[in-house]
Amino acid sequence: MPIKPDQLAFECDDVEGPQLNLYVTLGMLATSTTLVAFCTQFAVDSIDNLSQRANISMAFIGLVLLPILNNDLAPITHALADEMDRTIDVTVGKCLQTALFVTPLMVLLAWPMKIDNMTLSFNGFEIVSLFASVLLLNYLIMEGESTWIQGVLLVADWALIAIAAFFAE
Repeated sequence: MPIKPDQLAFECDDVEGPQLNLYVTLGMLATSTTLVAFCTQFAVDSIDNLSQRANISMAFIGLVLLPILNNDLAPITHALADEMDRTIDVTVGKCLQTALFVTPLMVLLAWPMKIDNMTLSFNGFEIVSLFASVLLLNYLIMEGESTWIQGVLLVADWALIAIAAFFAE
């Protein structure tokens, strides 16, 4: 028996309008953007001091410490809710966005600012660690399923890169 168009109609009395005024929203956006900019500037300015005082290589700071500061709670929330597909989608999507958009954009923005050491020229350690990580991740998500041992393998890969970066240079 076919469905008639009048059977599909429904009323939405539960739909609420926006809770904040447009000006309050724009003010909050400007305030939070300014605070993030100050925090980022403080973190960037303290990298050289941290590297010299703690005797930590720049590779370790760039490959381990800064990504920890950029940690996103969305994959953790999805993982706790047992939504592993969303966890993998968000994590891999963020990595691809950084690798394919943010990094080349920073290099392109560095050229007019006359920052000479901002290039896409990576050393051998960075290339090998990136290649190994991409290869391992591709192998693990190829089946479309994940197990705890695969997560342990990814954490072990991160730990190996962290240890190697700590003793690099």
